[in-house]
Amino acid sequence: DLLKTPTEAFGNGIMSVSGHLYGAKKFERARDLYRYVLKVNLATSIIVSFAFFLMRDYVYKSFSVVNMETSIFWIAIFGAVILISRPFSAIPAKMVDGFGKSYYPLVLNTFKLGLKVAVLVLGKGVLPFGLCILLALSIEEIVFAFVYYGFVKWLFNRVESQSDPVVC
Repeated sequence: DLLKTPTEAFGNGIMSVSGHLYGAKKFERARDLYRYVLKVNLATSIIVSFAFFLMRDYVYKSFSVVNMETSIFWIAIFGAVILISRPFSAIPAKMVDGFGKSYYPLVLNTFKLGLKVAVLVLGKGVLPFGLCILLALSIEEIVFAFVYYGFVKWLFNRVESQSDPVVC
């Protein structure tokens, strides 16, 4: 959870500001805010991922994990992928929450959980369980990074094209 903290902080910040902009019907400013926060969050996630990857041996040795260098390497790789993908799903979800449309993230997160369970069930017999979990988390974040990014793009287009966007 420590590694998700910057994304959660950016998400909580964008939720309140986007709600204000949505209520004021300043959709172009909300779109600009979204792009800006996404860029800053992505840059922060890349820096944290890079630091996490470089310090992986020290961090895991401090928890008395021995003879797991290969596993630690893969945990660091998958962790970096998850951290870099996470802003593309977490920031849009919080922004849509700010718009007062919490139903959409609820439905998408249900599908997200379903995808994770499906990958775990399908990979359980083929892969070692630890790798299966890392793969499920990575696939889930990558797929829903695209889904959420496309969803927010669609939502902005829909809101801007309607005369009464509060109904959307």
